[in-house]
Amino acid sequence: MTFRTSSRLLKRGFTLIEVVLVMGLVISIVGVAVVASNAGGAEKNLRVASGKAEDLIREARRLSILQQRTYVVEFTPGKATLGPVGRGAGEGLQSVAQTNSSQRFSWEKEAEEEDLQRGFPEIRRTKTFAEDITVEIKRWGQRNFSLIEDDDKHRLFFEPSGLVEPVALKVNRGEGHIMVEMSVLSGAVRYEEMYIPND
Repeated sequence: MTFRTSSRLLKRGFTLIEVVLVMGLVISIVGVAVVASNAGGAEKNLRVASGKAEDLIREARRLSILQQRTYVVEFTPGKATLGPVGRGAGEGLQSVAQTNSSQRFSWEKEAEEEDLQRGFPEIRRTKTFAEDITVEIKRWGQRNFSLIEDDDKHRLFFEPSGLVEPVALKVNRGEGHIMVEMSVLSGAVRYEEMYIPND
């Protein structure tokens, strides 16, 4: 008794339909991965820029309490700068709380002499943002965010008491943004909102 096997059973391989189905699945999976990685990249860029601004705000508050000196964070297009009032960010800045500029100047001179005696270093920091990042700021009492552009300078003052002006920052990249509100007592983020469009 001889068994005959068909020639079709002896041929090994995939049919054209099977190959097309597998390729379609692979292309779909790669497409989903690319879209997910692009959204993750956009979120990362926004979080990095927002984190830089938050770090400066927290450091300004810490330094103002530690050194008992007014510090300022100045936002200009493309960067944020931290420094003591009168030096560093915005040479000769005046605090909104001070009304008499001659009093402020003498206070700054006294603070500078005290710092030399106490051995406090003069702290200055500058953080730059990527070219495609824009920053908007909303101060206490404002209804809308103000875009920082051209020669705009927005200054946040940190008095030695440790209180922080209630402020919200909105960091934009293209259509996406991250918005953070800072706590008046701690300078930490108390509210965060993010929007990243689906491409």
